[in-house]
Amino acid sequence: MADGVDVTAGSGTKIATDEDAVAGHVQIMKLAVSANGDATLVPVDATTGVLVRLSGAAAAIPITDNSGSITVDGTVAVTDGSGSLTVDDGGTSLTVDGTVTVQDGGGSVSIDDGGGSLTVDGAVTVSGTVAVTDGSGTLTVDDGGTTLSIDDGAGSITVDGTVAVSAVADTPGSARDTDSVSAALASDAIMVDLTACTPKYAVIDAASSGDNTLVAAVTGKKIRVVQAFLIAAGSVNVRFESGASGTAKTGQMNLVANTGFVLPFSQIGWFETASDALLNLELSAAVSVDGVLAYIEV
Repeated sequence: MADGVDVTAGSGTKIATDEDAVAGHVQIMKLAVSANGDATLVPVDATTGVLVRLSGAAAAIPITDNSGSITVDGTVAVTDGSGSLTVDDGGTSLTVDGTVTVQDGGGSVSIDDGGGSLTVDGAVTVSGTVAVTDGSGTLTVDDGGTTLSIDDGAGSITVDGTVAVSAVADTPGSARDTDSVSAALASDAIMVDLTACTPKYAVIDAASSGDNTLVAAVTGKKIRVVQAFLIAAGSVNVRFESGASGTAKTGQMNLVANTGFVLPFSQIGWFETASDALLNLELSAAVSVDGVLAYIEV
């Protein structure tokens, strides 16, 4: 059949072949691709095969590489049609230039660095459960020089191995909680709430019947006795008071010659004066009473 013969469907006319000086007989295909239905030759060569330019297709056009490869020169817009879109790098590398938005559609998203490295620049928000595996190697999490926040969802975070923390943005809260804390007794300060109070000492050297000032009043402070001992030279009743002839802080304690008592250290104190009041030792007689006490100003 000669070239240029129109073929009508159902006419029984055969499609022509042509001679090629090198390959012998080859198939010549004709498609009506122009606006007026004129037949136009489809170019064919041994390297690229059949080159077809598709435009204005009304339905989906399946493209398969027959286990080979498809090369697209230019810009390709890919839509998954509300279904699923799978992109495979073919065991080499996949490069995306621009912004990529990943949504799991209520399912799951898997990101694998292929044994190389994965870099995320910006903020990443993850809602739900995330399983992170380092592939038996090393997993590095870098906050990019800002702040890295990890929330376990009110549960617990378990780390198996060594965790290096370069900086802590905040200190533990001062409020009491159920955590166990190991502590050593400090001799330089006694804590009252969040205030460190320095222990002070006063000599007990009283001999006057009635009022004997042990510690002078301190403006805006109470005198809290945390430790004391004293000995009487003779028979006498003694009592600690807040202020001269003031409010009794102990009952009257009856002593005889060369007797006394010890108040061992108490973290909460044995007693304290009112604010702005001196610490007084009241004696029932002019008998020498001597000793020492430790106190803090609260």
